[in-house]
Amino acid sequence: MRRYPPFLLILAVLLPLDQLTKRWVMAKLALHQSIPVLGDLFRITYVLNRGGIFGIGSRGDHPLLFIVVAFVALLFMLLYLPRVRETRTLIGLSLVFSGAVGNLIDRLRLGAVVDFLDFGYRSWRWPAFNLADAAITVGVGLLLWGALRSR
Repeated sequence: MRRYPPFLLILAVLLPLDQLTKRWVMAKLALHQSIPVLGDLFRITYVLNRGGIFGIGSRGDHPLLFIVVAFVALLFMLLYLPRVRETRTLIGLSLVFSGAVGNLIDRLRLGAVVDFLDFGYRSWRWPAFNLADAAITVGVGLLLWGALRSR
């Protein structure tokens, strides 16, 4: 039972923060509009991602597929949660779960995920992402690190 409060705390902090930042971007910017924050290195740019990570499948040909995959992944994470023993794994799972819920809310509400964190230099840009994506990436990193350390 000790693992549930940290899981719920991360979810309770990350999910509202993710949704609030996305709503702020949608309220303040027009689609594809950018605001420089650190010159050209970091901008807030409002984009809608109809695909998966890094815009894979971004033509939006299979929107239901991304929703089904997210629901299945969330279910597996909830079923795995009682087996988690290490703090690193718990935090990683919590971050991935919270990020997946945040992006799933966007897909159900808008049919796409709101991305806005835009890093790059001149014409080279990393694909825009959001706080949920960052949480998923850090969470997967923690899970991989934990898996490698346990071997």
